[in-house]
Amino acid sequence: GTAQNELYYSFDYGNAHFVVLNDTVLDDAILGNQEAAWLDADLAAVDRTMTPWVFVMHHRQFYTCQSTHSPDTSLRAAWQPIFDRYHVDFVLAGHNHVYERSALIQGLDGSEGRVAPQGANGIPVISAGVPSGTIYMVAAGVGAPLYPVNTTCPTSLEGESVRNYVVFE
Repeated sequence: GTAQNELYYSFDYGNAHFVVLNDTVLDDAILGNQEAAWLDADLAAVDRTMTPWVFVMHHRQFYTCQSTHSPDTSLRAAWQPIFDRYHVDFVLAGHNHVYERSALIQGLDGSEGRVAPQGANGIPVISAGVPSGTIYMVAAGVGAPLYPVNTTCPTSLEGESVRNYVVFE
């Protein structure tokens, strides 16, 4: 994979590309500048015919529904257009000590995420080989006190204040 001083990096494993980003930096200007430029170049280089799945991981969540930490809208503005451009499948975050899964998100209406066409149980609608949106997940309910959460936000599909871990098949 590629790395930027080990602050953010990517690697391929099987048929998936994994990107690990650093959203806890000393200067937030890095997020929308150097890190965003690196992210754009990294995702542009992924051959989706050979590597159809793309997962991104970072700490602060873009989407959350009335939990302790609000959505990070400045980070969303810096990175979500890049995730949208390259059809990232899953974005995994922590920060809120809950489990949350968004509806499929594609694009922004102002600063809010636009809910994309949804199949049954939030399964992406595939058109011309491209999924209808990205699933944003918060999975951070291990080892610390849990936070309250609900699912009344339009971008929320599922939320639970529960100890959790995530397995992808």
